[in-house]
Amino acid sequence: MNSDLFRSMREQLHPSEGSKTALREKLSNAPVRRSTSWKKYIALAACIAVLIAAFPIYTAVTGRGGSELHSYTLVEDNMPAADTETFTTTEDKAGVQGVLPEPDPQPETAVRETGILSQDEAQNLYIGLMEYFSQKYGSVSYEPVLPDWYGGGYLDNDRPDNIARLCVVLVEDLDTPELRQEIIAALGSDHVDFISGKYSRNRLRQLQESFADYPAIEEVFAGSWVDEEENLVHLELTEVSDEILELLAELDPDDDAISVTVGQRASIDVGVAW
Repeated sequence: MNSDLFRSMREQLHPSEGSKTALREKLSNAPVRRSTSWKKYIALAACIAVLIAAFPIYTAVTGRGGSELHSYTLVEDNMPAADTETFTTTEDKAGVQGVLPEPDPQPETAVRETGILSQDEAQNLYIGLMEYFSQKYGSVSYEPVLPDWYGGGYLDNDRPDNIARLCVVLVEDLDTPELRQEIIAALGSDHVDFISGKYSRNRLRQLQESFADYPAIEEVFAGSWVDEEENLVHLELTEVSDEILELLAELDPDDDAISVTVGQRASIDVGVAW
């Protein structure tokens, strides 16, 4: 099939001798015009038109149309996170392997140099927010339905008074003073900080679940989680290829919703659930 297609393309770009002879006869019998300088522009336009028409065919056959590649961070063996490198191409990176760090779990309470960190109030406010979502938007399998304006929620533990604060991420296009007041009223407390984010929690979760739809990603998948504080999805891969980076670029055209880390885990026996 491909050979017939390319043969057809060649015939269009290189006419037969018979076609050339017939064309010359028509041109020789045509009326003589005073100026012929415009002919070169017509010929140039015709060549460009043929190339434009042939490009979609070439793309369909080869699967390449100048697609952008998603960026990624390569983690070397035993390399600290500060020394990682970010790439937008897999060229000359084949065979390089690294160790991916495990995400640090956040404890409910932690002892710091300045004393004990209290998270009780912030955690209760978060629970109250989820209950508010369930009451207003419903629930599925005991999980609240999240509104599209909600980008996520997390606890800010870096406060000088050692009292954690609930931070609610609002999608920037839907963030309004009225919405903030609605949340404060629903929680019955103004001990909440609001942060603007680009993506909703629903969109980030959708992106995370979509990884399982691509066998190329699934084969090298090591882990994934939604980072509500950074308002993005983390994706860990053991290896990477241009095919995968093209897929990720289609899923994340702005290259800011998926953070890709590439390296070989220290133990291949670690199982990660979707």
